[in-house]
Amino acid sequence: RNTVAGKLVLQVREGEWILIGEDIVVTLERIQGARTSISVAAPKDVKILRGKLVEEQQRNADEM
Repeated sequence: RNTVAGKLVLQVREGEWILIGEDIVVTLERIQGARTSISVAAPKDVKILRGKLVEEQQRNADEM
């Protein structure tokens, strides 16, 4: 079940950050050509996965 209420699209510059809830900070570290580096600071109990990895895991599960 999808519990996402909506999506917020923001434009940020290098060094700017976004606060999610009270304790998750996403920072745009660097833009270099077509690649963007971000950092995510979150409590240890928050699971952070790259979308590419989640998609791969889902494909593997579907193949089983």
